[in-house]
Amino acid sequence: MYTKIYISHSSKYDYINKIYNPIKKSNLNQENTFFFPHDDNNKVINTKDVISKYDLIIAEVSLPTTGQGTELGWADYAKTPILCINYIKNKDIISK
Repeated sequence: MYTKIYISHSSKYDYINKIYNPIKKSNLNQENTFFFPHDDNNKVINTKDVISKYDLIIAEVSLPTTGQGTELGWADYAKTPILCINYIKNKDIISK
């Protein structure tokens, strides 16, 4: 059985090279159904309707945006699980 996964990210993030292409080239793409909101064929689709039909939202939140926050709000309202990931490169993480 496959999982329907919606990919959420900022439009300013290098989503083609860092998210879309790696997923599309992996076995995950054959084992699951992914929705890539910025693919050319998906740009005119009402994402609010799509999100409620998916099993999981994976949100790349390194560059948060209002639009992504809205999408995550819709997912939360639909009780769709959300997995947030944040890419940190060469930064010291200090815990207080």
